[in-house]
Amino acid sequence: MARFPLLCGMDCYFLDALGNVSMTEPRQATNPFIHILQKHDETRHLFQRNRQALLAGEGSSMHNGGYHELVHPIRLQTETIGYLMLSACRGGSGDREASRQTWGRLASQGSGISWSLWSRHWLALPEQTAEQREAWRQTLALCANDAMRQLESGLHPESLVLPSLVLRTCEYIRAHHADSVHLKDIADEFGVSAEHLSRLFHRNTGLRFREYLAETRVETACDALESSNRPISEIAYDSGFNTLSRFNRCFKDHRGMTPRDWRKRARRHLIFEGLG
Repeated sequence: MARFPLLCGMDCYFLDALGNVSMTEPRQATNPFIHILQKHDETRHLFQRNRQALLAGEGSSMHNGGYHELVHPIRLQTETIGYLMLSACRGGSGDREASRQTWGRLASQGSGISWSLWSRHWLALPEQTAEQREAWRQTLALCANDAMRQLESGLHPESLVLPSLVLRTCEYIRAHHADSVHLKDIADEFGVSAEHLSRLFHRNTGLRFREYLAETRVETACDALESSNRPISEIAYDSGFNTLSRFNRCFKDHRGMTPRDWRKRARRHLIFEGLG
């Protein structure tokens, strides 16, 4: 995954079977256009509709917004266990016009995003021709298929339910991350050994159980820091951390800055958007 952003300029994502982001390369998404789409209610709905349509196979490019996300499903036999995605890029004059029309429609609905901010971030998207986009889709397919061949070659027939088990583990972690979550408890819940689940989880996600749990908690804290004025200590405990010092240390390991600095940066970004 790390090579894709270097080669094509687009962030690379691994989405689970439900379309939720499980892994990102680089760890913090860098695409400013996608960031503003996700920050505002009106544009967030547009973004979600477009991505859902894409994952449902209703088109290989965005019909609104003038941007493209490239995706390939990852399947184990007949079961879709996730998606490999590159996001996002733009095309030529047709995409430029679609982007402006979309901005105008959203502005009339009260989105509050200025044209200068929208167009500046849209123009920062890497430009790809239709032929280049198709080449990257084929590259995604080759990488995904090769990874699945390697995975299946090391599995016994009775282990073909592995992706479903890993997916259920991720869903459990996201639903209970604020509680005291232990791998053994999840393994007992699903009727497998902790050692078995730990090994399979790492093999398929590239993360240890504790790393995924910590990232989920930090992601929850990031949202709370950006969207509320609640005390940082309260956010830490509600996100699943037992002590403030542990929260600060873990947050800095995952985001490269303290929670307080993250909140300050988020507020500066909102001020910048308002001025734009």
